This record gives sequence, structure tokens and C-alpha cells, in this order.
Amino acid sequence: MTRDMELIRKVLLAVENGQPNSPIEGYSDEQVKYHRELVIKAGFVEGSILPDSETFSEIPDSVFLHKLTWTGHDFVDAIASESN
Repeated sequence: MTRDMELIRKVLLAVENGQPNSPIEGYSDEQVKYHRELVIKAGFVEGSILPDSETFSEIPDSVFLHKLTWTGHDFVDAIASESN
């Protein structure tokens, strides 16, 4: 599993476990914010994205995750095991 997919897996599992905005060890804040934005845009999670309006960076200023969508639950079921 690539490092990006592992981070997406950790982000989704944190949401499923009721800790949607908790820090994820081993990754920078920028990496986590970027991947949280990806799971919202992919339709796996409901959330809010606050873009960086000062520097127009690809990394949003803040991302808040709320809950998994139906599609997100299905995806988590498929990736819950580290071997998948």
C-alpha cells in the first residue's frame, strides 16, 4: 500500500472511530489537511474545507471532517484490513 493510501485509510478509520479531526502520527499537518480534503471531494466524508486565501496554496488552511457518507462506509469496509 502506498504511503498516500495508508494516510487515506488512517483518516477514514479515524472518522469511523469518532475522532475525525484528531492528529495522525507520522504525517505533517499539511499532508493530513490535503488528504482530508481529498476524502471530502471523493464523497467519502461530509466536512468543511477552508481554502488558504492568502497564498493560494493547494493545501487548505483548515479542513473539518464530520461523518462518513454511505460511500465512505463501503470504502472503509473494503480497506479496514491493512492487507487490502
